[in-house]
Amino acid sequence: YWLHEKLPAIQTRVRDQFYALHQRQDNWDSRGSQKPNRLSLSYAEGIITDLLDSITQAGYIWLTPSISSDEDGNITIEWHKGKHELHIEVRENEAEYIKVWGTSIENEMHLDFLDRKQYLTLWNWLLHG
Repeated sequence: YWLHEKLPAIQTRVRDQFYALHQRQDNWDSRGSQKPNRLSLSYAEGIITDLLDSITQAGYIWLTPSISSDEDGNITIEWHKGKHELHIEVRENEAEYIKVWGTSIENEMHLDFLDRKQYLTLWNWLLHG
């Protein structure tokens, strides 16, 4: 019940972050970074909308991510919950996720391509380990 009351506020926070990305121009960080790629932005917005729908329909609590872009214009989406971090990098036609639970690349991180079928599994891992 509480989720439906807060859903408009959640959607506004996400939408505001994407709006800020749409306003960026080349060299937005004074280090030569490219402005966000329009196709990547569109794809990332679709992923977040779909993820939010999946999470809320399953009854999970939603954590608003940090949404930004990298030096190549790809979109980065990050959540932090305790020792767990979930990062998604979105390019024009693909998205990858990285699960992080420590500093060892070999033993405490996992990288793979993102698929809609993984949304709830990844979210459950983020929240509960």
